[in-house]
Amino acid sequence: RGLRTILPICSILVPRPWAARPPQRFSRKLITAKPTIWAQQPATAAPPARPVSPRAAQMAAEEIDYLESIHIPYVVVDRIPELRNCPAVGTDHEIGGYLAARHLLSLGHRRIACVVGPHATQMDSEARYHGYCRAMEEAGIPVDERLVCVGEYTQEGGAAAVEQLISQDFTAIFACNDASAYGVCRKLKEYRKKVPEDVSVVGYDDVFYARMLEVPLTTIRQQVREMGREAVRLLLKQIREHKRPESKVIFAPELVVRESTARIQPS
Repeated sequence: RGLRTILPICSILVPRPWAARPPQRFSRKLITAKPTIWAQQPATAAPPARPVSPRAAQMAAEEIDYLESIHIPYVVVDRIPELRNCPAVGTDHEIGGYLAARHLLSLGHRRIACVVGPHATQMDSEARYHGYCRAMEEAGIPVDERLVCVGEYTQEGGAAAVEQLISQDFTAIFACNDASAYGVCRKLKEYRKKVPEDVSVVGYDDVFYARMLEVPLTTIRQQVREMGREAVRLLLKQIREHKRPESKVIFAPELVVRESTARIQPS
């Protein structure tokens, strides 16, 4: 989106999830004179984890070290290493997870399951889970680890999570991305559970098909276009000034309420 305006003068790097590639391999093709925007793909779902995963932080640091070593202007977009000073643009994913859980709590839900992402390699997944935990804790509701399932940020991962959850008592599910939320909805239908009459579902990302599902999906929207534009601005600044700004620009996500969530019905 916003990145397209700079395509003629830079390389846009879209690596696979960190777990799928060895350190430093992803950017060897980029030893050119072109600057680089490191734009992470939407993640492909995390076991419960509270601190930032050391493995995720280490892998992020290795990738950035490599970009620094080949002296190409770059901007990291999303999944920003917390302990590194580097030009970066991202979303406050903890706020996103918090908004999702708080929305469900406001509708009277207390047994809220969470389908999380691969925390060992994707820090955004951890942050979304942390936000969910914070909302639950503020409401005085302990997080039930039996209601936290690992997906893979895929439809299949969301469906598999429902298989694990179906024997538990829950009235809502927060899936940490829209692909897994779609899998959740499909599998719930197989179990003859209606969304949102029986189970409310919240996704994350507001991908293009979220509003086109059989039950339009309540989700968390990232400001993707604005993030792209800001990444371009930071990259152009590096090119013009011949120095790398150590600035991070973090955008707040927003809750988009559609038809997949409803107030819990008294039993």
